[in-house]
Amino acid sequence: MKKVKTSVIIVIVLMVMAFATSLVTALMSNNGKRYTFVFPSGDSDSFIIENRYLPLKSENIISRYVDELLLGPISERTKLIFPRGTKVLSCFQRGGMLYLDLSKDLLAVDPSSYPLKSGAELLEKNITTNFASIKKVEIYVDSKRAWE
Repeated sequence: MKKVKTSVIIVIVLMVMAFATSLVTALMSNNGKRYTFVFPSGDSDSFIIENRYLPLKSENIISRYVDELLLGPISERTKLIFPRGTKVLSCFQRGGMLYLDLSKDLLAVDPSSYPLKSGAELLEKNITTNFASIKKVEIYVDSKRAWE
């Protein structure tokens, strides 16, 4: 009888230790960093703010952020910043300047997206708000400067 009680106690102690280890691991692990995304409202001249978590161990977090921004909002009744299909061709930072080369899909006419110049301004605002080291964004379309 005493042997059974000891076995039960050992099993309970092991289960408690496993639970405690799982709990500490879950609390210590970080699933990513929170970033803010601002999208234009489809109904008015206001903006919709979304928060998303992006992985900490991303090779180029700024490029990953822009990819998420180009995918568009999760919320309904919002507009895309740029036309559907716009992709990041290259993205790199030099000093406080971010050089962003986007696909020519950016030039497509899409009623579900924000006007092009306004979209560029909102893109820059999103990036400079989330990444303090970036002061200005230079946009290129298919390796050609977008606005001169």
